[in-house]
Amino acid sequence: MADQSSRRAFLRDFARHAARGVREAANARDELSSLGFPAAPPTPPALPEDDLLPAPAPVAPRAPARPSTRALTEEELLALAAGEGLLGHDEALLALARRSVRLTPLAEGADTDSAGALLGGVPALAGGIDWPTWAAGRLSAVAQLDLADPALAWLAEAPAPVWPFPRSGRLLLWFDGERAPSGLQAVQRGAARAVVEPDGALAGSAALPLVLSPELTLPRVWSAAVQALDLSADDQEAYARVRTELALRQGVEPNDDGGRDVAYHRLLGYPDDTTGTMGRVCELTARGLDADPPSQLDLVSDEDAARWRLLAQLTVEPPLLWKGEPGVRLFVWIAAEDLAAGELDRIWAIPR
Repeated sequence: MADQSSRRAFLRDFARHAARGVREAANARDELSSLGFPAAPPTPPALPEDDLLPAPAPVAPRAPARPSTRALTEEELLALAAGEGLLGHDEALLALARRSVRLTPLAEGADTDSAGALLGGVPALAGGIDWPTWAAGRLSAVAQLDLADPALAWLAEAPAPVWPFPRSGRLLLWFDGERAPSGLQAVQRGAARAVVEPDGALAGSAALPLVLSPELTLPRVWSAAVQALDLSADDQEAYARVRTELALRQGVEPNDDGGRDVAYHRLLGYPDDTTGTMGRVCELTARGLDADPPSQLDLVSDEDAARWRLLAQLTVEPPLLWKGEPGVRLFVWIAAEDLAAGELDRIWAIPR
């Protein structure tokens, strides 16, 4: 937006200078004509009008992600690894595996009462909850989740439970979709909010109903956590096969390229992102430092970055209200210790 405003200002200045040049050329032409020189009409430059400025390139709609058909257990993951020849890394694999929940659109003709989440829209707020604001503006509702959904119970029943929230009510997520702050500056704290309403139910208007399905996930082979294992070339290839087969057995898409063409919405697990830098961004801003310029990321160790967990990932698409860069995803992060305690006051959001 700033680039477009600067361009408009440049064009206005250019137009003023061009007009002055035309007047000066006309005066010079009249003076030369009075001296007997032949007159040649000036040719003013062609200037684009403001309304002819190029609009942002349209973003092709992403295909909806598939719901999982079932989630593999951790024991099944180890058996899969052995079958693919990835041996001697069971403990590391279990440490890497994270339970996640997919949020996908309802099947055509399905009863909306089966929805476990709503994307965007305007939630109906119960008494005691005020609509959150940040920087003198109202935040946009991005999602609400039914905390009684069975897929969330699957998270809470993990060998190491990763979902400490109540088994009833709803979780509400907001973000400033009007200004779409980058998440790279410490002063942007508060642009994302999350609230648990223990007695609430999914309610609101103009929202997209979603169903929840469980999925066991592994990070890509290039991630810092996998690279820290110092796998041999053969073991890296075996790991990649395990990750692909894990997706296929759960009925979901393999996404080694980050799933650029798929509209992923998820809770927990790993982000569908190929940069691997968001943990560092979260750690820097938590320290009150900006993550811009990118060289700032070098101030954060892999260990400190690893304490951040993906809380939610949403692909920006209707009905989400959004005035930032089109075609992005919104990643909501939480420190591991805050997630374990169910503490939502220090979440951090990065659109990317």
